[in-house]
Amino acid sequence: MSNSEEKPRTGGINERTAIGVRVSIAAILCNVLLFAVKLFAGRLLRATSVVADAVNNLSDAASSVVSLIGMNMSGKPADREHPFGHGRMEYVAALTVAFLIMAIGLSFFRESVDHILHPAPMQESVQMLGLLTFTILAKLFLFVMFRHFGKKIDSGIFRASSIDSLFDAVITTVTVLSVVVYRSTGTNIDGFAGLLVSLIIIWSGIGVIRETLNPLLGQQMDEDMCREINRIVLNHEGVAGAHDLIVHNYGAGRNYATIHIELPRTMSIEEAHQIADEAEEEVRNQLGVFLVAHVDPLETEDVKVIRQKEQVQRVLKILDPELSMHDFTMTENGEEITMRFELQVPYAYNVDSEARLIRQVKDLLQEIEPGCRCIIRVDRGAMEEALIT
Repeated sequence: MSNSEEKPRTGGINERTAIGVRVSIAAILCNVLLFAVKLFAGRLLRATSVVADAVNNLSDAASSVVSLIGMNMSGKPADREHPFGHGRMEYVAALTVAFLIMAIGLSFFRESVDHILHPAPMQESVQMLGLLTFTILAKLFLFVMFRHFGKKIDSGIFRASSIDSLFDAVITTVTVLSVVVYRSTGTNIDGFAGLLVSLIIIWSGIGVIRETLNPLLGQQMDEDMCREINRIVLNHEGVAGAHDLIVHNYGAGRNYATIHIELPRTMSIEEAHQIADEAEEEVRNQLGVFLVAHVDPLETEDVKVIRQKEQVQRVLKILDPELSMHDFTMTENGEEITMRFELQVPYAYNVDSEARLIRQVKDLLQEIEPGCRCIIRVDRGAMEEALIT
């Protein structure tokens, strides 16, 4: 979900499923009607582009059937085999829709090429043009409906369907223009219009695949939600820092997250547990995200440890301003000092540059504190970012 999109405003999974079912049924009925109208017009016009457009609407109806099934299955509660629910079934349904769209597009690509090579006369009429204009308005209505409910219930498949409906309106407009050109000039560009229609259909399918694969493969979490989780956690008294935020997505409204919070080392286990519990509950109540907070002890009193930590931070900023660190600890065994910390590096670093960076950090710290031993673990990505999987 992009930052500019609305957040879902519905009350829960059951309400979301009910809305999804109603919208899918309405889309099925509308697309079947449009298929019948366009097929009738296409046969009378002898226009390949119109018939292709009609079958595209039939594929849209089939897509809505898949959406309906996927929405119902995604709304099923968690069970022993699926402890996090069935929310990702909606992504599987969206992929099925995408491949169905692409199959239709490829089929009519071949038919349009054949029609370019072997054109046939069209039987146009004002009544047919009126019918096609009506279908454009119907598709624009579906675009608005899918767009509205896609935002309301945070449905990727509805957002994809809204784009597909807009493309369909454009497709039918191109078809109408080809009929107008034939009526005005006698030039038959129907095959070329059908070719354009098929390419738009194929591109629409590719777009749905791209949008659906992102949450399945794991994508960066929405920046607004990331900042909001951090804000809520950091607002709790005693929390000095937060990092390693990871969100696992199991479908819309099913986000599970983990985060590390830094609390004073001198704080009792009971106090730290209470703060972590309160942060988890507030995130769950405000954002609907089930959070687990891991507590990292932070040195707040030992002046020597604090000074060494500040030296490490200065070294990192000299090497690269984008570097950061957390989970710093220091132990002394006689004359030997051991420093441990996690080094946060940008995604641009590869294995070789990471190894070179670690050597540079160790060499500089050795110059500052001769004989010190450094144990460094590397984390990828900026600290303010979060991964959604």
